[in-house]
This record gives sequence, C-alpha cells and structure tokens, in this order.
Amino acid sequence: MGTKALGNTGNICGRGLKLGFRVLSLEVSAEFEERILSIVNEDSDVKELLEEGYNITGIRPTIKAMVQANGDITMKATGAIVSMRGEGGWAQVQVDLEVGKVIRIVIVSKKVIEKSP
Repeated sequence: MGTKALGNTGNICGRGLKLGFRVLSLEVSAEFEERILSIVNEDSDVKELLEEGYNITGIRPTIKAMVQANGDITMKATGAIVSMRGEGGWAQVQVDLEVGKVIRIVIVSKKVIEKSP
C-alpha cells in the first residue's frame, strides 16, 4: 500500500491546503486515487471529455472535519475534485464517495478571437 503526497511533486494528487501561513500536507493512498479514477472513468460525461482530448491533471480530496465535544477532531475524505485540462479549456469533476458517483462537472471554455490592428 503506497501513498502519494499532495504538493508540487508532479503527481496527479493536487496541492496542499493553505491554512493561514501554514500548509496542511496531506497524503492519499494509491487505493484512494484508484477508487476516485474508477468512479470518474465510469461517468459518460467524463468519457466524452477524455475523448475530446482532456487529460486528468489533479486529484484533491474533499475532507470533512468534525470537532467533538472534548475537542478531538476526526477527519474523513468524503470525495474528491478531479481537475482536467484540454485545448478548449479546463474542467473540475466533483466525486461523492458516499454515493460512488460524479455529482457535478464544471467546464470552463476558452475562446480566443484574433483581431488585426
């Protein structure tokens, strides 16, 4: 069971979480990454984006933190945001682990119009 660190390490796991002046360094297991990718790759809209030339460029877990009455904190990854880039723009895919599905896709397109002076 391996883990991958979040940060600018060249992997597809995303970035650390900035909290004020500190960065929370998270690690995700290869199994977590595989689980997210299997959910994403089963979605028909994501398949269409991949066919259009989009690539998966990052996976950031979404974390739920609960503060107990005694002050203890428990955290659980409830999903992930998968970043994708293509020539026509970028997309963010929200995955909910509890239902095991993609629940939202936001696509931002870019269009350049060249004008002569």
